[in-house]
Amino acid sequence: MLVRAHRAVGRALLRLPRLGGAVLTAVWAVTIYLLSDSSNPLPVAPPVPLFVNNMAHAPLFGFLCFLALVAAPRRMEPFPWPRIDRRTCTWILAAVLCYALFDEWHQSWVPGRDSSLGDVLTDLTGACSVLWVASGLGRPSFRTRSLVIRLVLCLAACASAAAIATWAMPAPQPR
Repeated sequence: MLVRAHRAVGRALLRLPRLGGAVLTAVWAVTIYLLSDSSNPLPVAPPVPLFVNNMAHAPLFGFLCFLALVAAPRRMEPFPWPRIDRRTCTWILAAVLCYALFDEWHQSWVPGRDSSLGDVLTDLTGACSVLWVASGLGRPSFRTRSLVIRLVLCLAACASAAAIATWAMPAPQPR
């Protein structure tokens, strides 16, 4: 049931032409830019809210990756799905990495914001998680148990990346 629901969402989005997926990806990238562009001159946050803020990077960039999959080459058998091979993954992850680095560079110029490589780590972890789950969903033999295991492991990986960004690689204090 859970696998069918996730596949249904994917199939619905794959009704869009690839160009539509590229437009949605660009719109989401602009949304991330606008979120990053807002000054946030809050006092230094206690560790838990800062962790939650760092954790938010994973779904933001995971969704960017998800939309990029809509723009990716497709296969039709055994059912329509993005072609998630080494080449597609490399291009999508390279694009996400470049945009994550750009986003952090941009934030370094926004008053009240800071730049952190830990955020880039969380961004990429979110994107890798989406690719891993989507690749599983693209296999006919993929079952609910496998999906749940992947989702739990992805959540743990994203939380670990956010924890590293929060406590092991703290960002400099905002200007």
